[in-house]
Amino acid sequence: MMHYYSNGFFGGGFMFFILIVIIIAIVWIIFRNENNNRNYYENRYRNIPNDNIDDNSLKILNERYAKGEISEDEYLRMKENIKK
Repeated sequence: MMHYYSNGFFGGGFMFFILIVIIIAIVWIIFRNENNNRNYYENRYRNIPNDNIDDNSLKILNERYAKGEISEDEYLRMKENIKK
């Protein structure tokens, strides 16, 4: 009399399929997290208003020049540096 034993439902090809699904899920989760982090930092630093910083710097520079704290040459040089 012969006895046939099988691996059941989780044997053979089905376990291989489950392993592939798990690997794909792990890769997808890692890729999604990296993409979200990159988008977060890109959006965060893209929205910093540089115009306000430049305007404030020019305002301070103009006040210093008006008070006579700096010469005209220094004023023009600093103004060019701010506008770069």
